Amino acid sequence: MYAPTLWISLASLALVSPTSATLLSQKPASSWENASDQARAFIAQLNTTEKIGIATCGYRRDGPACVGTIGKVERLGFQGICFSDGPSGYARSDGVSVFSSGLTAAATWDKRLIYERAVAIGEEFRAKGAHVFLGPSCGPMGRSVLGGRNWEGFGPDPYLSGVAMHASVSGIQSVGVQACSKHLIGNEQETQRTQTTEDGTASFANAGLDLEMPGPVSADYGASYFGNYLLDAVNDDNVTKSRLNEMVERVLTLYFFLHQHEDFPALDPASATALSVNQFGYNTTQFAIKPVPARDVRGEYQRNTALENEKDIGVFGNGAPYPAIGSVYFDYENAPISYEVGTLDQGGGSGIVRNNELIAPLDANRERVRKQGGRVQVLLEHKDIIDGKFRSIYPIPDVCLVFLKAFAAEGRDRESPDLDWNITKVVESVASLCSNTVVIVNGPGIVLMPWADNENVTAILSAQYPGEEIGNSIVDALWGEAEPASRLPYTIPTNTNDWRANLQPN
Repeated sequence: MYAPTLWISLASLALVSPTSATLLSQKPASSWENASDQARAFIAQLNTTEKIGIATCGYRRDGPACVGTIGKVERLGFQGICFSDGPSGYARSDGVSVFSSGLTAAATWDKRLIYERAVAIGEEFRAKGAHVFLGPSCGPMGRSVLGGRNWEGFGPDPYLSGVAMHASVSGIQSVGVQACSKHLIGNEQETQRTQTTEDGTASFANAGLDLEMPGPVSADYGASYFGNYLLDAVNDDNVTKSRLNEMVERVLTLYFFLHQHEDFPALDPASATALSVNQFGYNTTQFAIKPVPARDVRGEYQRNTALENEKDIGVFGNGAPYPAIGSVYFDYENAPISYEVGTLDQGGGSGIVRNNELIAPLDANRERVRKQGGRVQVLLEHKDIIDGKFRSIYPIPDVCLVFLKAFAAEGRDRESPDLDWNITKVVESVASLCSNTVVIVNGPGIVLMPWADNENVTAILSAQYPGEEIGNSIVDALWGEAEPASRLPYTIPTNTNDWRANLQPN
């Protein structure tokens, strides 16, 4: 049976260690009403400061080393609450899987597969000791095709998004991990996303904000807009104690409903160092970095696909090889818009997941052809493709695979609906050489394809962001071992005039 979602809160939280006798003496929550009763019973034991601590989520030294933390209540045996980013896996850690993006999952139009994806993600979160998965995402839905986070959600169709959200939330919570559905209504762009209304702590608490979420990681651990400010508001009666109790109850009810107080796994001991290295690197004066082996939580789905059949192929384009910068694309304030050489298995932002077993398309294709006694000819540099000389290619391959990409990330919107790195000239150049040119597109959703009608472009595979098995999944589709869904969660336009809405977020 699918567990209900606590939609009214901005996030759903967990509480209390198994050593708390006051909680263990109560019957496990068998219904939503029973879970609410347990939450209220626990709240009755808290003082005002402790209640505010539960409504304040940030980066804290007195709690688990997670993307978001609620600190400890030692006298009741409560050891803190751990949040971690998604949406494609357990972010800023090691020993985890990179799953396909939400948009890729939606393209299957398969409720069971979307549910099973969510179960697998939830299992890894639980095994890492994270109580709350900050996902899945249904916003942005893609009002602007340039939205930096469109790839995180399930596309612009509200019915498809609704079905996919239900399946995802149900799958995550079926393994005892809370799903924090996101984002706020109308969150359709990254441009000017940090503009705020400064009306004070009390106004937001009274308007229905039950939990403060963490902001950017910094050395200023403990900084908060709730915390002491909310305590002052309660003491001054600008926020009533009944409203504070309501906030905490909404935060705790799903925790009891999912039995997270019963034998929940301890936090991965590598979490603190993995989080710090991800944010600051090793050469930092802010933290003492002592690497600890991470708990590997990847499941049985970690395996390579058996390769069969023979093809003499050419591989072209900067989206085919392993990323030149390593296993993860960082996307911080001063980073370039993306990196030219390397496949894209996911978008960027706070939810980016560190790859452990990234299978690049070039590697997967080489493995397939090698086992069949064939060969792969490679030309990856776009400037060398565009010049049209192809001096390293002989003879002309039977099929030319062109791997293209477009990057999108939280924090910025796309500048154009076009693919990146002079892609149109790349495709046209390869197609002028090869009469059987197949184009594979990795991207955040809608991209323009002015070369789609080129008679030598015989097929286009829209692969979205497939996750760490990007190479094997594409090879399976190209060689017929897996049937492409042949469905998309959006419509691809011929040109920008096909859109009624203004493309540029503002």
